[in-house]
Amino acid sequence: MAGGRGRGREPAGAVTVLAVIVVRPGPFLAVIAAAALAATAAAIASGRGIVIPVVVLELVAGVVIGPHVIGLHVDSFLRFFSDLGLALLFFFAGYEIDVGRIRGTPLRRALRGWLLSLMLAYAIAGLLSASGIVLSALYTGSALTTTAIGTLMPILSDAGELRSRFGTLMLAAGAVGEFGPMLILTLVLSAQGTLHNALILIAFVAVAVAIVVLAARSSTWMMPLFEQTLESSSQLAVRWILVLIFALVLLASRLGLDLLLGGFAAGLIARHVLGEREAHVFDSKLTAIAFGAFV
Repeated sequence: MAGGRGRGREPAGAVTVLAVIVVRPGPFLAVIAAAALAATAAAIASGRGIVIPVVVLELVAGVVIGPHVIGLHVDSFLRFFSDLGLALLFFFAGYEIDVGRIRGTPLRRALRGWLLSLMLAYAIAGLLSASGIVLSALYTGSALTTTAIGTLMPILSDAGELRSRFGTLMLAAGAVGEFGPMLILTLVLSAQGTLHNALILIAFVAVAVAIVVLAARSSTWMMPLFEQTLESSSQLAVRWILVLIFALVLLASRLGLDLLLGGFAAGLIARHVLGEREAHVFDSKLTAIAFGAFV
């Protein structure tokens, strides 16, 4: 959209581009209703002794209302909320990964397992590429090594397995299997050079570390404010964590990185800063916001 006459100081030929999101409440209502029905069905089945992860029913409901069955198409409005949901989902993935819990044996096993899966994945992808089934062995092999930790997290949480030994091993494997492919995509599968991408990734990590240092130095006066407002309308902890999530997602997007990396990093930072102080209260509030509307 060209700049209007009122902007007389713009240089000649300047163009202002506006991103327009067309709001159509009907499709959004359909998505929210499908999610509510899926959760209701899972709860009823659970009450009768049949354990069905709600994420499975949500995926089925999404297929049913999607373009190939009922005919709902994803517009810019739904895509916007989808991006928010992904960012929040990967925030929880990072938030649940306590580095102190997974370091040592769980992390070493996760690294060995992922490297083994990487070799197998590229071998299979090479055969598929040689057979003409896929176009890129590198893309296919990288995709085969992902762990979908964002999908597994709600299932582990609902089953009460996050704090068990099995949950710890799964978190370690999920963290490596999610972060490893992100690194490959960032450093190798990009139009920019590997060195350029590495510098961008280092810059992002530096910003994240600076946020951790700043939050740690401010915790002496911030944490009392967070705890005082957990049951008030101020909700400082929830508001500032949401600022952190969207700020890092925006930064990752502007740097050309995967937006999921921003949400994941925000989760790691929040876990490091908050620790175990009022964590259960904060968890319930942000879980309600994320899984109640966006994820």
